[in-house]
Amino acid sequence: MQFPVNQLLIKEISNFNAGSTLLVDPLYEDDFYPDDWPNTHIWSFRSQKFNANIPHYTWPQKPDSQFDNIVVYFPKSKDKLALLLNTLYELTHEDTIIYIIGENKGGIKSCAKLTHGQLKHVNKQANGKHCIMFSALFEANFQPKPLAYEEVTIKINDNAHTIASLPGVFCHGRLDEGTQLLLENIPNDVSGHIYDFACGSGVIGSYLGKYFPYKQLVLSDVDSFALQSSQKTLELNNIQATCELSDGLTKISSKFDWIFTNPPFHTGVKIDYDIAVAFFRDCRANLKPNGKLVVVANSFLKYPPLLQTHFKHVNVLAETTKFKLYICS
Repeated sequence: MQFPVNQLLIKEISNFNAGSTLLVDPLYEDDFYPDDWPNTHIWSFRSQKFNANIPHYTWPQKPDSQFDNIVVYFPKSKDKLALLLNTLYELTHEDTIIYIIGENKGGIKSCAKLTHGQLKHVNKQANGKHCIMFSALFEANFQPKPLAYEEVTIKINDNAHTIASLPGVFCHGRLDEGTQLLLENIPNDVSGHIYDFACGSGVIGSYLGKYFPYKQLVLSDVDSFALQSSQKTLELNNIQATCELSDGLTKISSKFDWIFTNPPFHTGVKIDYDIAVAFFRDCRANLKPNGKLVVVANSFLKYPPLLQTHFKHVNVLAETTKFKLYICS
């Protein structure tokens, strides 16, 4: 069964202008089959697998042509919408119609306000399945802004540390409370082969690389903007590491002494335990016999029984009123 946003899009795609269509960062890759999407390309900003018969690109790869219709899936982060529009502008001509589609509860109704200065004639094109699709044109005098990182220096246990992030990356421009709890309570014996899963801006992996001894340091994330932010953070702190764009652990084959993570628990706007369930199950294969997993999570998430399914020892290393830090072996 197709997801609501794609059901609405398929219903309306026959009303698009004749010509080529680009889908930008769709959430659910299982819904795309060539018969439903004639003359359509996909540009993803995350690690995804699409039907091989649909031309698709993963940023920083990009299409080399202009499109008559461009469909942008409304992102969870409002900042990311402006960044996506800046990035795709060069793939448009003066008559390209921009469509923005998303779920009502995801904030799509604020589309016109959020795109002020970038888009004009923002009108509701269709609605249904608790979703809305807007159509618009780029402003005639629109000038895309260059990709710009926001750099911020944080302080952890008297250690100053600089992080860089792009709009839309988790906790853009700041340190979230959960990650702070993790960084302030890293076990003293951390060393060897270290992995930062769902690295975001790279704050955990770069901090470990800067203040703890390591033989190998690997960071991965499903999001292309996150991974590029991590690479910039590592560069600012002069840390050598491997960065992998990976959906879960699909591209990770190494064995680690330590795995650290502040894992995502949303798909779009929905709480989604599937990401954590798959990671907790699969990371055992990436841990050495005496390896340990360190996880920080919101206290309301029911992680302990999930972790206990795969780890003999699950202990709370530290906690606040909102977050818990687990160490598992």
